[in-house]
Amino acid sequence: ASFLFTSGAVSFYYFRFRPEEMLDKEYLEFLKKFSIKSAIIPIISMPAVVLINLLLTPGGVLSSTFFLFTVIILFILFVIVHLYYALLKKWSSTNIAYAFYLIIVLFVISIINDQTAFSYSAQKHTALLASKYEKAVAVEKERTGKVAVLSGK
Repeated sequence: ASFLFTSGAVSFYYFRFRPEEMLDKEYLEFLKKFSIKSAIIPIISMPAVVLINLLLTPGGVLSSTFFLFTVIILFILFVIVHLYYALLKKWSSTNIAYAFYLIIVLFVISIINDQTAFSYSAQKHTALLASKYEKAVAVEKERTGKVAVLSGK
């Protein structure tokens, strides 16, 4: 994923913000080849990584929101693959800009997806701990006849 972001950022910087006349043509060709080559393998492997992440996620964490974000991630990856394929056929700084923006959106949605899964699992775990605490307090009340007071000191 970092190679994908790096190639997008390098291409975006050099072909959108810097005038091409100021740079050597050889260097620009090197940048084009580097950005395409360094992005192809991560783009091709990321759908597999997303699906492996989906398969390895515990069942208690899975929710409709998690699946929705996973489908959105796969769709954005599909669009990025097509943009990079278009770059292979005909270089365009507009396609680089779209690809870079979509890479940023992809990372943001991936982070949101992970946080959603974490909050859902933490919510269930918190409810379980609260239930165990209430049972422990009830057992202690039966045993001693009074409720234990937590002072926080």
